[in-house]
Amino acid sequence: MNGEKRYEIVLRDLESLLQKRLGPETRLLNYDTSPFTKEGDNYGSTMLKAQATIEKSADDKGPTELNLVAKMMPPTDIQRKIFQSLFTFKKEIFVYDELLPKYEEVLAERLDIVPAVFGSRLSLKPNTAGTMSTTTP
Repeated sequence: MNGEKRYEIVLRDLESLLQKRLGPETRLLNYDTSPFTKEGDNYGSTMLKAQATIEKSADDKGPTELNLVAKMMPPTDIQRKIFQSLFTFKKEIFVYDELLPKYEEVLAERLDIVPAVFGSRLSLKPNTAGTMSTTTP
């Protein structure tokens, strides 16, 4: 952008970020990032695809692969100023950390629209029966 300095956008300290959601025993074994969108597709931020390998605890059944999307600051000061990135990110963090969990709580208590699946069947042989609950008023 007209000779303006471009910042290198790097996903840092992913392990501590994951530990907030998955617990303090979570260990990040490795991760790799790549652009999630084409350059210019997302002006207000930099979107990275992150493929991470974690281990949740020493007695876990082995490593787990996570496919993540990281929303980062845009690479130039002018973009950060125009899109008020710090302000916008704070609002988005509030929505994801505070508001959406409350909505999920309320909906889980009042709305049961998906039948519980107890099994499935691909065969009509006698010992391969499956059942699914139904919703009734």
